[in-house]
Amino acid sequence: FATCNRLVVPYDYKFDRQKIASAKLLEKVSGPTMKSVTKVPEVRFNFLWVIENFAAISKYVSCIDSQEFTSPQSTINKWALRCKPRRVDEATGFEYISVHLYIRKSENNVPQRAKYKIRILDRDNDSRFMGGSDDLEGRVFLPGQGLGFTKLAPFDFIIDRANNFLDENGSLKILCEVSLICEMYNTPISKYELKLDDEIEKNGSLLEHMKKLLLSKNNCDVTIVSKDDVFAAMFKHDTKEKREKEIKIPDFNEEVVSEMLRFVYTDQVSEEKMDEIACELAVAADKYDIPLLKFHCEKYIATNINEDNCASLLLFSDENNCASLKARILEFVGQNSVNVCENETWKSEMRKRPALFEEAFEA
Repeated sequence: FATCNRLVVPYDYKFDRQKIASAKLLEKVSGPTMKSVTKVPEVRFNFLWVIENFAAISKYVSCIDSQEFTSPQSTINKWALRCKPRRVDEATGFEYISVHLYIRKSENNVPQRAKYKIRILDRDNDSRFMGGSDDLEGRVFLPGQGLGFTKLAPFDFIIDRANNFLDENGSLKILCEVSLICEMYNTPISKYELKLDDEIEKNGSLLEHMKKLLLSKNNCDVTIVSKDDVFAAMFKHDTKEKREKEIKIPDFNEEVVSEMLRFVYTDQVSEEKMDEIACELAVAADKYDIPLLKFHCEKYIATNINEDNCASLLLFSDENNCASLKARILEFVGQNSVNVCENETWKSEMRKRPALFEEAFEA
């Protein structure tokens, strides 16, 4: 009987059992134990070139070169701009300003890959002539080779004072923006940094329960009091809020208050709303002593600093005790001092608190 059993048992039965065991094992594995992220970093930097008395440059000068400049990623790689002020178009006979970006020297003569934009700015620092590379993967720069635009702007149009390009010194401003595509590299992420069971975490986590509590509006005051000292003090002492069991926040709009409460419950804020309310939310976080929320707001604002808003943000950061944001703004001003000083918003805001703006150049 046993022999008969052995004879009629299919040969692949053992294999099927292995498959069943493997499937059960895979069911228990809720996620990878290791993960690797391949990164393709980009380093962005810019260079402003001012050519004084531009209209007086002789037509016999074939080209002029800028000072060399480097990227934050490498001081060995040397970049430069070359301008041909009066390049003649053979087809039409018109004169054009030609500008090219060169890499003069690279580490070990390795070619560099970059995206770039070259702009001619008017007196108000607006870009009215611009050329750029459209390739997502960038263009390859070989040492000594230049890439750019032979007809970036008409020479006669630029030097005509009525067109508002040259300043009182007859200076022409050329801005070059470079996005250097660096070498790829792998970053391993251990299993401890992975979310191994997203579904269980989503449905069973404390964070999800806190979100549901916020939406239900039941027993919300317990959570607020436990996580915020200012609110806790309102209910601890004999205050109007304690007697009426209600906290009124009249100095911020509903959207700001909603995001503040969202953070109290979930340690999260809506990225979509941060563009509009980040500054107000930082003020609310400071008033109601929610330092982590204030930190998130400062960090978000710091990623959006530019030449047009750095002056108003400097005033804001100083008036609202946003130390980390202020430090980042001062760093930005130091790195872009030429453009910032010529910005009309900076000049206007500087009159409000001269001592603060002087600090920007002492930092």
